[in-house]
Amino acid sequence: MKHKWAILLLLSVLAVKGAVGQSILKGRVLLESSKEAVDGATVTLHPKGSVSVLAYTLTGTDGSFSLTPKEELPDSVTINVRSMSIKTATKTVPS
Repeated sequence: MKHKWAILLLLSVLAVKGAVGQSILKGRVLLESSKEAVDGATVTLHPKGSVSVLAYTLTGTDGSFSLTPKEELPDSVTINVRSMSIKTATKTVPS
């Protein structure tokens, strides 16, 4: 799966508020061209415009991920997806 220059598409990114104000962000990482799942990509969550990491995880075999930051989220967050075999993708979403 060497789609070195493929652009990633982050699908179904949801911010769900929990009972204690904790957020869970879930989504799937797919290749934009073929909709093939990206397995083992690193997903990191940052405050918009910052490099500090609020949470991180790896995608599963179906491209799914779930991030649970340990602190309250700012108004907007940036999700970065990196993998050795594909181009880095970034998406900013309201939290």
